[in-house]
Amino acid sequence: MKPDLYLINGPLGAGKTTFLKELLKLPQHKDARIIENEFANTSVDTEQLHDHHAEVQTIAGVCICCSTGDELTDALGLLSKSSAPVIIEATGIANSLRLIEKIVNADMLDVYTVRHAIFILDAIEASDNLEGTLDTYRHELQAADTVFVSKSDLLDTVQVEQLMDALSGLDVQQVSFANEGVFDPVLLEAESRILDYFAQLDEPIDNHEEGASYTVIDTSVVSLEASQLELVWQTIRLEYGIRRMKGNIQSANGTMWHIEATPHQCKVSSYESGALRLVVIGKDATLVTLESVLEAVAHD
Repeated sequence: MKPDLYLINGPLGAGKTTFLKELLKLPQHKDARIIENEFANTSVDTEQLHDHHAEVQTIAGVCICCSTGDELTDALGLLSKSSAPVIIEATGIANSLRLIEKIVNADMLDVYTVRHAIFILDAIEASDNLEGTLDTYRHELQAADTVFVSKSDLLDTVQVEQLMDALSGLDVQQVSFANEGVFDPVLLEAESRILDYFAQLDEPIDNHEEGASYTVIDTSVVSLEASQLELVWQTIRLEYGIRRMKGNIQSANGTMWHIEATPHQCKVSSYESGALRLVVIGKDATLVTLESVLEAVAHD
């Protein structure tokens, strides 16, 4: 019996890992193995999965959809020895259809059954530029077996209706909500159609976030408060064209803060443990240094 394969994809900061953590709570997925792909050469998200007892493989420092290497197919081959499901969590710059292309070309359909392709759409980001966002992700939204809309609870009723109407007009197959990762698991029982969509696609598959770069900042030598972290984010986001920042830092009294930031949302919460580092992704992310972080605070 071939193991089931699930794909979770979506833009930077949409809530893919939050969704994955909820998915793993379901009895049928408690033994699922995970391939977690991180664009940066280190993973903060893997630390959030430390309670999962089954195997978690991290592919870091490369986007598996556009890499010319065999990182994805090697990981899939290794995990195919068991009948337990495998879940791929892609990076925020990946393209779902390019992942399918790799799986098909590597003959992984002989080994796996593609069970469900999930696309997480950030309602805040989409609402800010509805036409542009839907155009950027049009094929992936149409190809996904289910589009789960995250963060819709942070919009007003009119904005949510406009977003849902736009998705309906785009001929998206199945749309539901997944605020804080909570979703209706019955939706995952629908038969997958992403392979059929891929087979009839007659346009080239483009990458997202062309020109994106990343940097990893060691924060073990500094201490900041939650409000200062929010200031750092607002400053470097504007100055360096940053799309995403996540990671951990300690305060002066030893409290550990975890930050998850996108252009329209910055969440800072207390955190029990994790490597002291920040991952920054965006246009000029390689220019962001620890000194940049400290300067942002100094200019307050």
